[in-house]
Amino acid sequence: MPWLVLGAIVATFLLDPSGGSGRLTPWELRTRLFESSLGPIVTAIVALGLSWFVRDKLARSTDNGRAARRTLRLGTRFVEWFGLAVYAWIIHFAGWPRVVRDGFGLRDWILIDDVATFFPFILIELAAW
Repeated sequence: MPWLVLGAIVATFLLDPSGGSGRLTPWELRTRLFESSLGPIVTAIVALGLSWFVRDKLARSTDNGRAARRTLRLGTRFVEWFGLAVYAWIIHFAGWPRVVRDGFGLRDWILIDDVATFFPFILIELAAW
């Protein structure tokens, strides 16, 4: 888990795309909010699919659940790294930092804009959990 948080911090603050300036149009703001909200939803669907797959594998298991535990361990890692990739997509392609700074008007709020920029990662981790 600490590697994921470190990766999210690097993706957010060290590789921060500063493209674009000025206020977002209402249409652009809605589009970017919609694109950003898809990330946690897709991550939750992937995690739910993994849980169903492991449940079915455990039900058919004849080796005391060893294969199901291995699948769960590898699948959990996959979901965690998938969530980090989705978060990087939200930051760099959906333009979440610009939504926070220009769309929400939090450019001059020192810590609030950083927390709001990091918020999708927290939602993704909750969805994966």
